[in-house]
Amino acid sequence: MRTIMIWVLAFAGLLPRVAAAKDVASDRNAIEVASTSVVVPSVANVTGLTGSVFRSRISLFNPTAFTYPIQATFQDISGNMSKVNITMAAGQMRVYDNFLGDVFSTTGAGGVRFESRLITGGSPNFQFVVNAEVWTVVSNGRYGTSVAVLTGGASTSDAFSAGVRVDSDFRSNVGCLNDSGNTNMVVADVFDGSNNLVTTVTLSVPPNAWLQTAIPANLSAGYVRFRPSHPAYCFAVVVNNTTNDGHFIPASEFMP
Repeated sequence: MRTIMIWVLAFAGLLPRVAAAKDVASDRNAIEVASTSVVVPSVANVTGLTGSVFRSRISLFNPTAFTYPIQATFQDISGNMSKVNITMAAGQMRVYDNFLGDVFSTTGAGGVRFESRLITGGSPNFQFVVNAEVWTVVSNGRYGTSVAVLTGGASTSDAFSAGVRVDSDFRSNVGCLNDSGNTNMVVADVFDGSNNLVTTVTLSVPPNAWLQTAIPANLSAGYVRFRPSHPAYCFAVVVNNTTNDGHFIPASEFMP
C-alpha cells in the first residue's frame, strides 16, 4: 500500500543518471530514495497536552539536474486544503524548522502532501526526498519524533500499527489523514499483546481532513487495527510523558 521513505544522503554519482529515472519503484526494494509524490501524515505547530509546543521540521532535497516546483498541500482538522509552491533548484536542499509556520504561516495540525508531477508543468523526472520530524523543547532539552513519510496511494484495507503503550510513563494516540472527499469512519481496534481486544476508537474524519485522538485504555504492549471506510493514511504514535519524544508507527496494510 505504501512505501516508507528513508532519508539517504549517499547521492554521489546520482545526478547524471536521474534524468532517466522512472516514476515508480518497480524493481527497487526497501529503500525509496526519491519520488514525485510524498505524504507526511502528521505535521504540527500546536501546543500539546503537557503545554509543550510541537513543531514540524521538514527537509526537502532535490537530487536531480532540474529546477522545478514542489506543490505542498496542507490538510487540516477541518479538511481545509492550503497550497504553496516551493521552487527547488538542482541539487538544492531546504530545511524548515517550523514548516507550518514558515511555509503556511499557520498553526494547528494535519497532514501535508508534496507533489511535483501531477501539477502544471510537472514531470516524472522531478523527483525529490523528504525527511520529517515533530519536535519540542522541555526543561532539559530538545526532543523529537521522526515521522515516516509515505509514497503510494491510500487504501481502505485493514492496516496495523504494532507497539503501542499506555501507562504512567507513556501515552499513545491514533490518527488518520483522510485521502477522500467523503467523511471517513475509521474504526481503530486496540489489542493487547495476547490478541485480546482492549478498546475500540472510532474516528469520524471529515472530507480531506486529519484527526488524531488518544487511546483511552492502559496496556503495556499492544497493536492497533485500522478499518477505514474510505482511503486513508493511518498511524499510531507513542509519546514519553516526561520528555515528549515519541515513536511514530505508520499503519501497515495486511491482505491475507
